[in-house]
Amino acid sequence: MKPFTRRMLASVTIYFYAPSKRKFSTLIGFIIKGWLGDFVICGDWQMLKIAFEAGLGGKNSQGFGMFKTI
Repeated sequence: MKPFTRRMLASVTIYFYAPSKRKFSTLIGFIIKGWLGDFVICGDWQMLKIAFEAGLGGKNSQGFGMFKTI
């Protein structure tokens, strides 16, 4: 696998595919804000693979930011 470049990161874009809902959750007293809906994510396949495996957003290590491909 080749090293990541800024061009690879800049090539990832996310579009709203359908109306989305703003969702709120709490984790150990902290409010977590997120979105629930259908999105289109385009970009370099290596960056998309990492996003799929790690999740998107700041709280992905707590299980937030997960998505499925359709």
